[in-house]
Amino acid sequence: MIKSLLQELHRNLTGYHTIKFTSYISLVHASIIKKLCKRCRQRLHMPVN
Repeated sequence: MIKSLLQELHRNLTGYHTIKFTSYISLVHASIIKKLCKRCRQRLHMPVN
C-alpha cells in the first residue's frame, strides 16, 4: 500500500521536483562559479562581481 501511495505522490510531484531540482543545480553552479578566482572567471568571460 505504501509503495502505491509513494508512486502516486511521485506522479503528482514529478513536475514540482523537476523544477526544485533544476533550481538546486543552478544554485550549486552559481556557488561553484563564485569560488573561481577572478582571472578564471575573466578567462571564461564570466561577470566578475
